[in-house]
Formats: sequence, structure tokens, C-alpha cells
Amino acid sequence: MTRARQPRRALVSCLGGALLAALAAGPAAVAAQAPVPAGSTTPGNPPGPVVASTLLSALPGAAQSLTAYQGWVVWSARDATGAWYLTALHDGEVARLPAAPRSTPFDADAGPDSQGRPTLVFSRCTRAPTSTKTAPVPDWATAGGCRIHELTLGHGREHRLAGLPAGGPRDSDYAPSIWRGQISFARLPAGAHTARILLSGPRGRLRRLAGGTPPCVHTVSGCSPQQGHAGALAMDLGPHVLALSWLIRATNVTGIADGTELLSVPLDGHANALADSGFFSGTCGYLTPNSPNATGAGVAYLLDSGGDDCAQDAASFELFSPPGARQAAPAVADLLPVAEARDGAVTYWIGENKPHADSYYGYSDCVTAPGACSLMRSDTIPFAPIPNRRPHPPTY
Repeated sequence: MTRARQPRRALVSCLGGALLAALAAGPAAVAAQAPVPAGSTTPGNPPGPVVASTLLSALPGAAQSLTAYQGWVVWSARDATGAWYLTALHDGEVARLPAAPRSTPFDADAGPDSQGRPTLVFSRCTRAPTSTKTAPVPDWATAGGCRIHELTLGHGREHRLAGLPAGGPRDSDYAPSIWRGQISFARLPAGAHTARILLSGPRGRLRRLAGGTPPCVHTVSGCSPQQGHAGALAMDLGPHVLALSWLIRATNVTGIADGTELLSVPLDGHANALADSGFFSGTCGYLTPNSPNATGAGVAYLLDSGGDDCAQDAASFELFSPPGARQAAPAVADLLPVAEARDGAVTYWIGENKPHADSYYGYSDCVTAPGACSLMRSDTIPFAPIPNRRPHPPTY
């Protein structure tokens, strides 16, 4: 089904010249290059079973977020005017979806509605969230009037989701996900510093789920929870758990910038499980889990690491199963995975193949350089157990 990713900096290695030429020539030439196997050559990831992949399409102007369900693969694509459009691959064809563009990449998620039809949910805001070079992910505290919309894929046009209890006129609802007609989303009440994670239930009732760590800003008198900001970056709802990517923007985080948590949130009321954690910037490099996907009772996601001059950038496919079992696949050498979406047993992902010095949420070479990124499909991810690895909370 989902999801979005955090910032990315440099690439481990490039694609070969033949594939780069195919990407520049367009989708028809790209198709002739599939399948493309990729092995593991990055430091800390010894050679092992390859992540075999098939190249589906070039992704000009694509944001680094992805969602998929029942063969529909959806992302945000920017045109020459700077407007973002919902774009989908289905039955081998790439086309824009019948939804109005907006000024920022969509927080879209695909899943089944109450009748099992593939459906896309996303937010519409009267004031879009900001995103800057120093704050590379959308700052939903700056958004306003956000409400949840839906679009049945292959049928009709977008409309505001009916039956979802509204908050206050200045509250914002964002980062939605759908499963069998249930909707999960983040709601940031006006003036609040921490978003609430809500789940729609029978007859439209809302139930609050546990979120991540709240913000804390250190002052001379102690720790103030009335400053900073914490809330959802992305989420993916499944039948048993909610996979939640959580941002903490405060002074109680490790490193020198934002902290992140990737959580498995049980829908039966049990306590959250911390699948992974990270920081956006520090003395040397970064570590960021992203692209949460609900898988059974656990979470599948990407783990980015490296940065600056201290280590090569790398990204690996990860799998967490409560209470604490972790598995990982070898990092891909030919492409750097920047977003992942699970559709049953199939994994779709965006691979970045052009080195770059700086990139930020939605504004990397995937957007600015033709042929820099491509859409991939992997039918099998060769996970292997990771013994004795426990994530540390990103806060203190």
C-alpha cells in the first residue's frame, strides 16, 4: 500500500549506461531493459541473495512517495508549472488520475473501501503545509483547513469523504489511510503541538489510537511540552495494525534536527511497538526509517543510512514483527530505494540512479533531472534475520 519517505542525500552507485540511455529514451525503451537484478555491495551489507527487480517505468518529476493496491501504483508527479498531479500505473499504462492538482506532493494512500474496491484517500487543505531546505518534510503545523478526500480508482472523480466526523473549523486532518472502509488519519487541533491519530469505526465514530513520542523543548524551568511539534509523516492501515511514521520536531531529540519513530500500532488496543527510529542530521550522517507498510501484525519499511563524508548512503528493505523480531534484505547496489509500497506479496519501489549532493522531500533529482528515478517491482524480497538489534528511542 504505502508510502512516503524522508530526505535523501547521495547515491551509492549509478545504473549502467544502457539502462540510463533507456530511461532517457522513455518508457518504451525502458520496458526492453527489464528484468534488472541488483546485488549488495555497500559497506556493512555483505554480498548475499539479490533483490531481483523488474523495471516498470521512468518517473520524471516524481515525489519520493508511493502507494499501491490491487495492481494500482500511485505517486505524485510535478509538471513544468510546479503543480503536482496524482499519477498511476495500471495495466501497463501510466496516466493522470481525475483529481485536481495541488502545490505540494499528495499524502495519498491506496486500499480497499467497504466494498473491496481499490480506493485512494488524501487530504485537501485551504492552506498547504510548508516545506523548506532546513525542514525538508511537510510541516503540517503550518497547514490549515485540511480535510480527507477519496477517489475510487478506475471510477468517478474525487470527493470529500462522507461520514467522517469533522473536527473544529481550524483543525487539520491529513496523512490518511484506508482499509475495508475504515479510515485512519492524523488530526492536528488548532493551537496544538501534537497530532492525534484517529481511526473511524462503526457508524462513523472515531477512536483515538496511541501515537508517538510528544515534543519537548528544554527551557530554564524544565521541559515544555507546549513548544515544538510532533505528528504523523505517513501511515498505512492494515487489518491488524497501523504502520506509523512519526516526526518529532523539538529539542529533546538525538542529533541536531528532527527525530523519527516508526511504530507498529495494534488496532486491538495493545501497546505500540517501536520498529525503528532515526535522526535527520547529526555529527556525521543520518538514519531514517520511512515508507511504512502494514504487513500482518508487523511493519515493512525502508531504512536509510549514511550521509556527508563519513559513510556511503545506503537503503535497505526492512521487516519488523512484534514483539521484536527484525529482518533485512541486502541493500540494492544498482539503485537506491527511496520509497516502497507493498501490494500483497509484491513490492513496488522507486529507485534513484543519478548521484546528487542534496535532495529533500519531493524535491530531489527525481523531480529535477530527467531519467533520474524509475519505478521498480520485486516479487520476492530475500529477508534474513537481524539478531540483537534494538532501536533506541530518538528522544532523551
